[in-house]
Amino acid sequence: LFISIVNSALTVKEILWAKTFLNNHVHLLQDEIKSSVTEMCMAKIDFELGSFEASLLRLQNIKTKNPEAQFQIKVILLKICFELSLYNEADLAIDSLRHLLVKAEKSFSPLIYDSYRNFLKYYSIIIKAKEKNKKAELKSVLVQLKNNPSTEAHKWLLNKARIFAD
Repeated sequence: LFISIVNSALTVKEILWAKTFLNNHVHLLQDEIKSSVTEMCMAKIDFELGSFEASLLRLQNIKTKNPEAQFQIKVILLKICFELSLYNEADLAIDSLRHLLVKAEKSFSPLIYDSYRNFLKYYSIIIKAKEKNKKAELKSVLVQLKNNPSTEAHKWLLNKARIFAD
């Protein structure tokens, strides 16, 4: 719930509110998850502020066995790789997320599973088009994404596809 509140604030670009919420309420978290939840939230906040390296450092501090948190970490990592044009690292993270998806298929609802699967599919196409400067490939991805809002990080993917399609 805590991370969901921060996510909601970041979705509507209330970055300062998210940071204030985190600072004012972190003491309510259980000790065993306090550090990981704080680092996850701050990684997301840093990412939204454009502090990609700081976000990456925070992700490295997160220790969790929670599958949903592991997926969120991978999505943030992939977004950072995209922003910093870290293509080799992106390939490794794509492969890692693919393996996580295979393991988690039975533990997630079909809607959540498909959301991450769609993210991986569209992200892979967009980052390859960026790396190889093949903008024409993004036109069809834009159409597909517009028709498939049930995709993790949907707005971010749409935005990146639009930017690099032009």
